[in-house]
Amino acid sequence: MRFGSVLKLLEDLIFELLSWILFIPKTFILSVQPGRVHTYVTAEWEREEGEKYEEYVSPVLFYIGMIMLGVLETAAAQGRDPIDYLSQLFQLTELVLFQVLFGVFLWPLLTAIVLQLVQRMRRQQDFDRNTFRRHFDMQCLYWGFFVAVGPLLGIIGRLAPELIFGILEWLGIGVEVVVVSYLGFLISKTVEAELDLRWPYALALSIALVVAVRFTVVQLIGDAYAPLFDLIDG
Repeated sequence: MRFGSVLKLLEDLIFELLSWILFIPKTFILSVQPGRVHTYVTAEWEREEGEKYEEYVSPVLFYIGMIMLGVLETAAAQGRDPIDYLSQLFQLTELVLFQVLFGVFLWPLLTAIVLQLVQRMRRQQDFDRNTFRRHFDMQCLYWGFFVAVGPLLGIIGRLAPELIFGILEWLGIGVEVVVVSYLGFLISKTVEAELDLRWPYALALSIALVVAVRFTVVQLIGDAYAPLFDLIDG
């Protein structure tokens, strides 16, 4: 490979990393605004293939970024070098790494499948790839928020422990209950629009779906995460 090509690749890599630093927080803000995810993703899917997701990080990359934030925060909490931690993660065999990644994506994947099936039953629509991918992109943004909450609370807890303990005490009912409820509230905007349901019914369905998917996936991926847990404990 010529030296000029190496410099070009390095330039693209640096720009991509810097753009992540800028656009991932922007995308996170998008993901927590009720109704914005559904409007944005639907509008993006009406654009040409090469023009999608130019204003924000693509949903799948955003979700991966939130997963990596969790990995790095776990390393920092254990006093380990994040770079060394990541290098050990990527030393897992390809099969095990695929197993872990598949388990990680089960949350948005299962939610998208259920919503697509319900939409097909209510509207008699075919289960096509484009509609399913649109649902999956929305769920990656929604669940990206869910995945990011733990690491963000961990970071805040180390920087300002009094603040985080005060928040936990004030919530009383538990952070996960609040986060799951808010995630259901966010998804309800999509359910309301896609399934033609009145909002109270859409909210109830969304929260029930989030709770079911959340605990089903925890049971399903216990074995899938075993190599990752061994790495964390090591």
